[in-house]
Amino acid sequence: WVWIIALADGSTSLGVVSDPDRHAPAEFASAEACADWIRRHEPELSASFGEAPFTGFAYRGWSSHARRTLVSAERWAVTGDTAAFLDPLFSSGLDFVAIGNELVVPQILADLAGRDVAREARRASSLFARMVEQYLHLYVGSYTVMGHPRAMMAKIVWDLGTYLGFL
Repeated sequence: WVWIIALADGSTSLGVVSDPDRHAPAEFASAEACADWIRRHEPELSASFGEAPFTGFAYRGWSSHARRTLVSAERWAVTGDTAAFLDPLFSSGLDFVAIGNELVVPQILADLAGRDVAREARRASSLFARMVEQYLHLYVGSYTVMGHPRAMMAKIVWDLGTYLGFL
């Protein structure tokens, strides 16, 4: 899938996200390779660019990941994409940032109050890891469904119901 975002400075951010099992990372390794991929797979989008050049390019190979330790009794914690990143399209990333922060802040407050946080830090980390693991299974292999509109709609409805019903 492709994103197009108009930025405040007047430029436009264009991103391509793909399943490496379907499109080799080399297809996106340079601005020219990425433009060629867009010409082949998104011809209407490519035509809308005309001769506009890419003024910046970056490639980032994404992969799902989650840390087992969200917050440690040794006075460190992780948050945001560092704590967990499931998928750039389907993921509930900002919700996991908020949940992670909700689990970390009480640990910081307890530590500042001089309480031992070791047990609670393990509990918070375990809870976060289980939650992320549960939702990761919703997204793995999902890109193959995109080419089937009816199946994709059923998946979206299922995912939203699961997400809103349980998270």
